[in-house]
Amino acid sequence: MKSDKKLVIGFFVLVFVLMIYLIYFQYQLNAKIDVLEAENEELRNEVADAKSQLSVLGGQTSKLNTDLLELNNQLNARLSMVEEKIS
Repeated sequence: MKSDKKLVIGFFVLVFVLMIYLIYFQYQLNAKIDVLEAENEELRNEVADAKSQLSVLGGQTSKLNTDLLELNNQLNARLSMVEEKIS
């Protein structure tokens, strides 16, 4: 009878220790999840900033291409005028 009582007590002690370990493990996992979520949000903000900068650069590139095309057309017109004067 005493042996059965000791086994039952030992079993409950083991279950209690395992529950404490699982609670601690869950706490650690939740802490890591919180850190990863914060890092994820930070990365999302960085990606949004990068997209915004790319959009601005795309607009600037488009304007530069337009300006270069206009300059090319002007230079071709001047070149044609010079060729006409030479011939």
